[in-house]
Amino acid sequence: MAAALELSRVVKTRWEFTDDEFNQLWNFCSLLFVGAAVYAFAANEGTAAVTTFIQARSFGERSNAMNQGAQAAQILIQWLPIVFFPFMAAQAFSQRTEVSASTFSLWLRRKQRLDEKAGRKAAPGRTLNASYPYFAICLAAACARSEQGVVFYPALCLLLAWALWQERNLRFNPLLWAATLLVAAGLGLLGSVGLRELQGLVENLPTDWMSRFARRGFDPRESRTALGEVGKIKLSGRIVLRLEVPDGQAAPSLLRESSYSAFHSPSWLGSTKTFEPVTPETNETSWVLLREANLDHSVEIAGYLKGGQGLLPLPTGVGRVDNLPAGEVETNTLGTVRVKEAPGLVMFAARYAAGPTIGTAPDTGDREVPPREEPALAQICSELTPPAATSSETLRRVSQFFQGNFEYRLLLTEAHRGTTNETPLSRFLLHERGGHCEYFATATTLLLRKAGIPARYAVGYSVQESAGHNRFLVRDRHAHAWCTYYDATAKTWQDFDTTPGSWVAAENKRARFWEPLRDACSRVWFEFQKLRWGRSAFRQYALAGLGLLLATLALRFFLKKRWRRQTGPKPPNKSAATQLPGLDSEFYLVERQLAAQGLERRPGETLSTWLARIEPAAPEGLGTSRALLTLHYRYRFDPVGVPGPDRARLRQGVEAWLARPTDSGTVL
Repeated sequence: MAAALELSRVVKTRWEFTDDEFNQLWNFCSLLFVGAAVYAFAANEGTAAVTTFIQARSFGERSNAMNQGAQAAQILIQWLPIVFFPFMAAQAFSQRTEVSASTFSLWLRRKQRLDEKAGRKAAPGRTLNASYPYFAICLAAACARSEQGVVFYPALCLLLAWALWQERNLRFNPLLWAATLLVAAGLGLLGSVGLRELQGLVENLPTDWMSRFARRGFDPRESRTALGEVGKIKLSGRIVLRLEVPDGQAAPSLLRESSYSAFHSPSWLGSTKTFEPVTPETNETSWVLLREANLDHSVEIAGYLKGGQGLLPLPTGVGRVDNLPAGEVETNTLGTVRVKEAPGLVMFAARYAAGPTIGTAPDTGDREVPPREEPALAQICSELTPPAATSSETLRRVSQFFQGNFEYRLLLTEAHRGTTNETPLSRFLLHERGGHCEYFATATTLLLRKAGIPARYAVGYSVQESAGHNRFLVRDRHAHAWCTYYDATAKTWQDFDTTPGSWVAAENKRARFWEPLRDACSRVWFEFQKLRWGRSAFRQYALAGLGLLLATLALRFFLKKRWRRQTGPKPPNKSAATQLPGLDSEFYLVERQLAAQGLERRPGETLSTWLARIEPAAPEGLGTSRALLTLHYRYRFDPVGVPGPDRARLRQGVEAWLARPTDSGTVL
């Protein structure tokens, strides 16, 4: 691009551009800028970073959100020279050295159109040489790199000095000008070094000190329930997952994201051990979670990951994940699968079967019952499970207990809080007999533990909404909690959901009338994300197609222009909108005639001052020229111009003044 612009100094062929054509080019570049901004922020999680920054619960999340937004803005700045190059090239190869300021202002364009409709003469407009703003854009793009070499700043100062030298005020001494520039460059260097040091200081501040200014950080090993809270539980109808299963197979009913083992009301805590990495297969997109497993079912799952990391929703018995491009995949002892360095949209295949499950065998933590919940649990267990009951009998009795005596509720009253000596879970089991899935999952887990069966608390999503043949949608309101117990005979963990089946209908009633429209927008966004993250075959042709389209538009625009050979410097602008009015005034003929008589006007001297100065030596008839000067000033500077009769008076008066007898004292 730089070579093309510099070529304009050698090539003498020029285009003839009108103001309307420059306006079209600027509109094209403006639309290109908007598209580049949308793509830059979408491709770098910039839009999500704004939401994350507002809703962040910790300083670390805010810091990551700021970094994502800054990266998107940095990339956009680096693209600016490409975005506005067509306009700069048009001016460089046009016959005009400047462009009307109205090209860059919709308000000025509208004012010009109104003047044309009203028949008013257009006021003289300002013009702008786009070379200097474009030069500033190029420098900003060069400065947007994350790291700069030692030579960068001195080179930047030299470029700025070269550009500013051309436009310096000649009234100042060049040495004073150069000294001022050196002071400005030194202050800029000190400022950049100071900002870099401040950034390092902020990044190294202790996290606990910074946490005072942010909300409590979110611990991924903890699930805080709504036990004991009052009001209506609200979740949106936003689509969070899309599923597709092969012909002849049913979709998994539950997708688990995480499991927890320790209950400290109102929270469940997960494993205190760190995640262990999973080694990928040779294709680097397949991850084996269970070896030697006969996986006869599969489901395609598509979902979003904020920042490219998060927990995977997986069916029970999953043993392998395919088509998952990620830098890391990890699991913990509770069977939770976490990914890192993945794209914002993941579309993977989960292969599963009934049988072995990921996660270690139960330990003492999977049998513990909190002392505060002991009395209520003991009372229920004495009624449900006789001492000689087998595990299968216990499971059947617990399921019947909840299905026959409890109801699903979204609206929680003050009674759910419990009294001073009673926990919210005790109130749920002994008195209220109604609540949401977190109550049922917590109560079931602790009841099974009280009966001697190892159990854990699980969270994830329920798959219940069909979206066509073999396709399913999972919404935000389908988030669910349930119990998983350890089957000692099969040596596997099994799902055990005791929430009454009425909860599905209750959640479906919460759908709003605008949900179909929201689903349509979600589908469009999903297809865009597929294109963006390379999950669509169309993406490989998108950039090439866009480039071809832009090239075609540019060729059609430029090739239809008339070419003109230029042998000398660029002529002045011929645009009617930018040409100064009144330059064709006949009064300049009077000035020429007086100048020919030795009465020249001095540089910078106004016409009125000039006439007053030469009056003693001027020929007779100067009074008439003063009257003509008044008409000239109106024609030259009045925004509304002069009426036709006055314009004719100026022309006729100058002709008469020039034709006056110079040897007589008569004046016209």
